[in-house]
Amino acid sequence: GFLPGLSHIPSDEHFPTPKIRGSRNILFTNCGLMDSSVSVRLRKRRKLASRKLEQQPPLPGVLNLDILAIVMMFLPPSDLFNMSLTCKEFRSRVTTSMVVLSVLNETKKDTHAKTMLGHLGPLMKGNSIHCPSPLRLLFLLGTNFCEICHCVIRKLFHESETASTYGILVCSKQCLMRKYTLAFRKSWVRYYRNAQKYNMITRHPRILARPHWREEMLNMRFYLARRHWYSQKGEPIGALVTLQDVDAIAKEDAPDILSYLDRELNVPPAEKYREFIDACKLVEEHWELEAERAV
Repeated sequence: GFLPGLSHIPSDEHFPTPKIRGSRNILFTNCGLMDSSVSVRLRKRRKLASRKLEQQPPLPGVLNLDILAIVMMFLPPSDLFNMSLTCKEFRSRVTTSMVVLSVLNETKKDTHAKTMLGHLGPLMKGNSIHCPSPLRLLFLLGTNFCEICHCVIRKLFHESETASTYGILVCSKQCLMRKYTLAFRKSWVRYYRNAQKYNMITRHPRILARPHWREEMLNMRFYLARRHWYSQKGEPIGALVTLQDVDAIAKEDAPDILSYLDRELNVPPAEKYREFIDACKLVEEHWELEAERAV
């Protein structure tokens, strides 16, 4: 039988139809304790309720995006980064100049955002790194995540060794030297055979070839990017030229440096760096005025 001691399904007089919403009415329908017409009525009610929610117009007075865009201009980089994580509309409102000028909203003197902006300025003026998008620039100024091993940087070690050299966030010198860069030794035979051209290439402003931080006076080797690096979203980051590119430019039949950068690597043009450079000049002028007032 359906129940212990019963040989037939009881009628609705003994077990009236329960008024239960949610997933429980599915159980009662499968057991036969709920009439099929009742379950159909419940489904219709849910459809009508969902249609009413879809037909309701948005509230125009709750979120005024134009006013919020003005509010975002007065936020420091960390708060601006958290606000950009809210929705796509907020992320689309973020611009490069907004991110750079947000450093002026910092209340403390020495912060991570100010230090990073001071290091990124010379690299962007020399057009030697990939021009970061507004969201990645906000990531550099407002967070502390390593872009190579994707770990949390608990203590920002000598930021001049990372950001000022390659324009990326790295957790340690070991991560920078072992994973991101590759050494080019001047004791190699290919350097002796074409030393003049290699020196001309490594001294070009758009090519980042830096000596080891302990061997800067000896100048026996210099470090370049191991390969072309990309962020988790597929955006190119760091230096424009790798060690393989330097070897390709040094060949006899290779074109000049600028032609190779434009044709083979498809580097961003100089106009793309203009917005960052102009905003950075405004920030530097503001810092100079503050320094004069302090004196």
